[in-house]
Amino acid sequence: MEGLYQVIEDHKKVFENLVNPPIILNELKLDLNTRQGRDSLSSYLTMTFTSENLPHIPTCALGHIGGEPRLGEICDICGTRVAHVVDRQLEDCLWLAPPEGVTAFIHPEIWSCIDKATAPEKNYSLLAWMTDPNKRDLPSKHGAWFEEYTKTFKRGINYYHDHFDVIMEAVLNAPWMTDEKNRMELWEFIIVHRDMIFQKHLPIPSSVFVVSEKSSRGSLADDITPALLNAIFTITSTYSSPIKLNQKARESHASRGSQSFAKCYADIASGYIGSKPGLIRRQWIGSRQFFTGRAVVTSINGTYHHEEVHLPWAMAANIFEPMLVNLLMKRGYLEDEALAFIEDHTLTDDEQGTMRQLFDVLLELCAPIPGWDVSPDFANIEDIFNSGEVPEFFPTGIFKDLDVRHVDKRPMRGYSCLIHRPPTLTRLSIQNLYITKIKEPEDWSMGVPDSGLVGWNGDFDGDEFHVLLSIDQDMAEPMSRLRQHLGVRSLRRPRQLSEFQRIHAPLAATFMNAVHGSEEVE
Repeated sequence: MEGLYQVIEDHKKVFENLVNPPIILNELKLDLNTRQGRDSLSSYLTMTFTSENLPHIPTCALGHIGGEPRLGEICDICGTRVAHVVDRQLEDCLWLAPPEGVTAFIHPEIWSCIDKATAPEKNYSLLAWMTDPNKRDLPSKHGAWFEEYTKTFKRGINYYHDHFDVIMEAVLNAPWMTDEKNRMELWEFIIVHRDMIFQKHLPIPSSVFVVSEKSSRGSLADDITPALLNAIFTITSTYSSPIKLNQKARESHASRGSQSFAKCYADIASGYIGSKPGLIRRQWIGSRQFFTGRAVVTSINGTYHHEEVHLPWAMAANIFEPMLVNLLMKRGYLEDEALAFIEDHTLTDDEQGTMRQLFDVLLELCAPIPGWDVSPDFANIEDIFNSGEVPEFFPTGIFKDLDVRHVDKRPMRGYSCLIHRPPTLTRLSIQNLYITKIKEPEDWSMGVPDSGLVGWNGDFDGDEFHVLLSIDQDMAEPMSRLRQHLGVRSLRRPRQLSEFQRIHAPLAATFMNAVHGSEEVE
């Protein structure tokens, strides 16, 4: 499978391979009956700021020690490394162990999957009823099955752990499990994730994701903070209870804690990460990616190939930055010096024309464009007409002032890229073109071929197009299926040409005006 998708992490393997020693919250023995104990626990779980500016002094996660001289030192109190706020590791250093006498937790993400697939009615948790011996409410239907279950099996998370396979077989044969496809998918899911269902330790999301802010207007916190704190307090409170809890109560706490973590994980995945304003769209998809750019498009002047694109100087400096750094380092620059040089000359060249030289070298080093045997670079149009190779009916008057040369026998070279104008509606909305020229710094526009305008549904009145560079051959080869000539046939009408592979009407009128004069064109 390719693309971005969610997988279930085995917390046992993560716990065994931690770089820093984990902090088990249960072992801290915090007294949650006191304000000091609750504040101490919250300091482990959340990152609190008192102003809009991030603190510039490095500290440990809880602020016990700090300062530049102690950067990288591990705190003896909280076990975290001294670092700047923006450099804090996202590794889960806080973990929860099951309450005393409880064998294991249920993996929160697996809890959500099993609970959703086995629910006898909407908003009822069968898994919570089976693992929490203190849960009393029953669904409105199928009372006979629940009565038979209590006669055959015991309720509690430990019993569920020890007899999981037998219990799930009974659940799969329950009267409400009538969808055969759902039953098979659930059974296959259990087989694949059998070793991950029960976990000895559960990670607590990094405090980098659980941020609170205190100001004169009050305290602000992320939406997930209350649910997360509630799940953690449910489990850690078993160690600070004023009365000694029996086994049923401890198993009930573990079950309710697993269920709360499952809800919290689901809210983080579907809301904080996966929603439209979530982390993926806002920080990843919604921001400019590496090897991409956007610019206003204009027509290419002179003779050119229909798969040719000319990039503006500033865009090329950003897209080709790793390649430019490599070329500068071969000239004796250090990496930091090379990056600083490119940053200083993103908008202009130096007196020696170093950036222009680098761009020329890049274009010489790239691979020949497939299918381009010779470059479309002509010398003197008069020589071509004098050779007799041009048909008599071909209009020659419009070429008098053009500087065109004889065909150069060298193969054309260019970098494969995708040119896209959102939204993607037609076959040629995304086209595979080749970067063959870097424009001068004064020209901020991107030159694209006129033949692709209809597919892009664009014109030269300020439209902006997106560029994605193919970084290697493995990326360039599949992209080649988006070349213009492969979009000639219509996808809707057999044996007909595509309506998106034609000359744009304004351009056709411009051509006809140039050839025949504006008075003869309607």
